[in-house]
Amino acid sequence: MICLGLSKNRHGFYPLRVRLAGRLLSLIGDYGVTTDEGTYLDVQLSQNDFARLCLGSRQRINKIFRQWTEQGILEMQADRYMIFDVTALQREISLEEL
Repeated sequence: MICLGLSKNRHGFYPLRVRLAGRLLSLIGDYGVTTDEGTYLDVQLSQNDFARLCLGSRQRINKIFRQWTEQGILEMQADRYMIFDVTALQREISLEEL
């Protein structure tokens, strides 16, 4: 199991996409608002903020968010993130545990 306050596993650091998924899931727990579309993350965070929170670069965070947007997992709406597929974020973490 991933502790969101830690950035290491027994092999070293968790991959950035796992750390980012974990951070999003944590934020959903604190700031998530359920709508008909999905879960609206009612907190304004920039990609630089996510990079600092997840110990990664803004460029890599941007790449992961683009991939997840293309996969229909989330998208930016009015300076906030709409999460369409929370289960996909949970799978990101589960795959690392295998």
